[in-house]
Amino acid sequence: MAVFRIPAPELQIDFSFALGQMRTLYMQDALGSTVEKTDLALLNTQLSEYVPEHCLKALAARGLRGELVFPVPCLFEQNPRLLGYYRLLLGFSQKAFFIARNLVFRVLKQWKSSGV
Repeated sequence: MAVFRIPAPELQIDFSFALGQMRTLYMQDALGSTVEKTDLALLNTQLSEYVPEHCLKALAARGLRGELVFPVPCLFEQNPRLLGYYRLLLGFSQKAFFIARNLVFRVLKQWKSSGV
């Protein structure tokens, strides 16, 4: 008969605690608490300014708000850690995001100016 050793639970407990912290600092929970502290009129104005209307309408048709997908300056002013949320949402590793940040921001500027 094989004897199985059960590992000590500290590693799993620590990992669970770290995930909980990430959720409140960087994930959608962090976005929600930041939106609660942000002036909604300013948020809507910036979404209208930076995000094409058809993109906002496509999200609204699915019952979603624009800030779930599109970052705007007022959110970063309230919580700079949201950069991690949007980086993860876009699927960039931290290294790739910061190496390519000039390209990403150039693309966003071009996208805004073209009215796509």
